[in-house]
Amino acid sequence: QTDETSATLARRYLRYHPEAERYLALGDFVFYVFRPQCIRYIGGLGAMGWLDAAELDAFPPIPENDEQALIDALTPNDAAARDFRVLGVERFGVDWMRHGRRARVALTEPRSDVDELRVVLAAELRQYG
Repeated sequence: QTDETSATLARRYLRYHPEAERYLALGDFVFYVFRPQCIRYIGGLGAMGWLDAAELDAFPPIPENDEQALIDALTPNDAAARDFRVLGVERFGVDWMRHGRRARVALTEPRSDVDELRVVLAAELRQYG
């Protein structure tokens, strides 16, 4: 992984955990991207097996600039007044915080198109004021 990848992951992490900035400033904390070859699935009695990486997630992560554009688009103009903040967006939903409480809007199915994702998530977030 590159230094830029680590910096991108650090910025995303700090959106979710801004209090961790002092730890990151120490310089001995590094982010890694975990890319499994396969995983063992145990779903209960008789429901287990191995899943190959190709079966896990067919969608690549949203590039940082696209995620930031989605965050900007999903953040209402009066977000500060309402103590509302979008933390992060990925193809399966959006994480947000309001009045110090974190919440998630999970989609029933992932979206591969960023524009479609913006429209769907905006409609979902409208339900929360």
